Amino acid sequence: MSESRGSGEAVSIGPATPADLRLLADIERAADALFDTILGGICWDESPTGVQRAADGGFILTAVVAGVVIGFSHVLEPPGDPHLEQLAVHPR
Repeated sequence: MSESRGSGEAVSIGPATPADLRLLADIERAADALFDTILGGICWDESPTGVQRAADGGFILTAVVAGVVIGFSHVLEPPGDPHLEQLAVHPR
């Protein structure tokens, strides 16, 4: 799927590739850092690696702009309803 942002850049959403997995923890850490200013320096658990997330099952989608992964979602699929485990977008 591809969609245009206000800046005119196309955002592509699709399944994470093996190369994408190594980027996910850094994206999550950068996104979490935004909450520090709002919530006063919460001590977050270490972000799991993309390989760890993939091993948890479900599926991982990435958002890509100009060939750069800018965000991801991780959806788990336990019996019953799916669960959005994580949604993170790099703040740059």
